[in-house]
Amino acid sequence: GIKDGLSSSTITAIYQDSKGYMWIGTADGLNKYNGYNVSVYNYEIGNEQSLSATYITAILEDEEEMNRNITLIKGDFSRKIAPDGHMPGEVIREQNGLWYTYFSLAPMTAAMWVIYNATGENLFFYEKDGASIKKAIDYLLHYQQHPAEWKWHETLNTGKHDRWPDNLLEAMVRVYGDETYLKYVESSRPHIYQEHHFAWVFPTLMPIM
Repeated sequence: GIKDGLSSSTITAIYQDSKGYMWIGTADGLNKYNGYNVSVYNYEIGNEQSLSATYITAILEDEEEMNRNITLIKGDFSRKIAPDGHMPGEVIREQNGLWYTYFSLAPMTAAMWVIYNATGENLFFYEKDGASIKKAIDYLLHYQQHPAEWKWHETLNTGKHDRWPDNLLEAMVRVYGDETYLKYVESSRPHIYQEHHFAWVFPTLMPIM
């Protein structure tokens, strides 16, 4: 726990690398234990070499693991995203379907950002069986702006500019250059959240592509 030198008592991932070091992901940073001491790595404002966010969800060491995760993401496309952009596993949550769509897209796009920066493979433009991440984001924004058209329930809980989905759309502006994303987020800039918010905590400051 914190009394032992960890940055947070909420542990999200544990990994032992090929050199024997223990890496511990937490809700507030990445911790490295060398058998004697704990070193903490965290997000630093203005430092592009630091972690992109404070909340650690997974730890990967080598190319093989990265490739395995790329394969998993590609394999999930046609299962998670329909050709029209809706996410079947999320819209069934009825009035909360848009929130869960965002909740799913935020870590998916963050994983794609990590993959792009680590390998150069660009999954933001990947399409399988008519499904793409762009279509899912477009679907999210459309119903965020037109909740009365939501066909999965008579009511729809939508996001607020200071919470979601502005952070995700801000990040995606620089991926896709989509004017509709820009128009939606520009009035609420800068998007710097006071707490962890599902991958895109500081989208205004993070280099995307």
